[in-house]
Amino acid sequence: MAQEVGPGGRAGGSRWEAAREAVVLAATLASFLASVWLLRRPAPAPIRIIPPPTPAPTLTPTPKWIQVYLTGAVQAPGVYTVPQGLRIWTLLEQAGGPCRRRTWSG
Repeated sequence: MAQEVGPGGRAGGSRWEAAREAVVLAATLASFLASVWLLRRPAPAPIRIIPPPTPAPTLTPTPKWIQVYLTGAVQAPGVYTVPQGLRIWTLLEQAGGPCRRRTWSG
């Protein structure tokens, strides 16, 4: 007795085996096409790292000069041009200090 050859070319093949082979072939083809589609997509734009802007150089403030009239019990009373924010003791030193007859307490 001769064996029957199924649609897959195998002896004893059934409709279920042929259907299973068709499903496996379709799944393989679908996964291959999906892979090709994913690999052909354009690459995303590269990430650019932009450093923060450098701050503009700041100008060093020039001291403002003021005129002070110093009078009283100092060695050299008069008008002095000094930078703004100068301590009074420094100004008194520029004026030669206190007179001999006067003592400073501070």
